[in-house]
Amino acid sequence: PTSGGIKFKFPAKVVGSARAIAIDTFAQRVIPLAQRCRPPHGGAPITVHVRLFIQAEGKISIAQPAYDTDEATATCLGEYLKDAANPSNFAPGGGGIAVLEAKLEPR
Repeated sequence: PTSGGIKFKFPAKVVGSARAIAIDTFAQRVIPLAQRCRPPHGGAPITVHVRLFIQAEGKISIAQPAYDTDEATATCLGEYLKDAANPSNFAPGGGGIAVLEAKLEPR
């Protein structure tokens, strides 16, 4: 889905018992917070991959760039995802490692 200039590819690649639907639903809620991660006006869209280490209780312990990706943009997006995750708003259904792909349009 596209919203606010950031589009996450569904489903996320997941290893473990975390559910892709729960990860996608949570990621969609983070889009309004992550607007600063988008490329500047006039720039090209950027596709990044972010690796998330998801804890069963709804926390993300590590969020880091994955694969060959724009490191600064992936780190920015990962930080917003990590900071926003808590047991009251993220029920992943179990722990695991997920890789999210996101396309960020210029502001």
